[in-house]
Amino acid sequence: MKRLSLAVCLAFLLACNRGETTPAGPVGGDVDVRADLAPEVRAKAPKDDAATQRELALTVQGVDLKLLWRTFDDGPNKYILSYRWEVVKPAEGVLIEPIGKLNPTNAGTEAAAIEQQTVRVRWRTERGVGSQMGELSYKISADGTGGPT
Repeated sequence: MKRLSLAVCLAFLLACNRGETTPAGPVGGDVDVRADLAPEVRAKAPKDDAATQRELALTVQGVDLKLLWRTFDDGPNKYILSYRWEVVKPAEGVLIEPIGKLNPTNAGTEAAAIEQQTVRVRWRTERGVGSQMGELSYKISADGTGGPT
């Protein structure tokens, strides 16, 4: 009987200790990356609401996410203005946290630049009696392509 009671108590504690969950909606707000652009390009850049919106759907630890970024074209050159993470469908006990970006790169040519940014996200789970965490990196491009690095 003691073992059964102990097993029931342990099961109850594990069920209650699910940890925090990142709710649906934007996570961390928009990240403006205009500072990476040359001053003469930055001066031509439109506001986000007038720029082209790009989107990448992905799943991290059971959380359905969207990575959204805004781009604009300047002649043959393509640039990224901002990006943000958005939780579409949360997963119980999973926290999502944006952790910044790396330096931009050119995926095009010198005559026709296509800016790329590597952006990162951290996840943490607190399920049961333990927790796990990790980081993932995704490359987004001003031509609208994106994916894991």
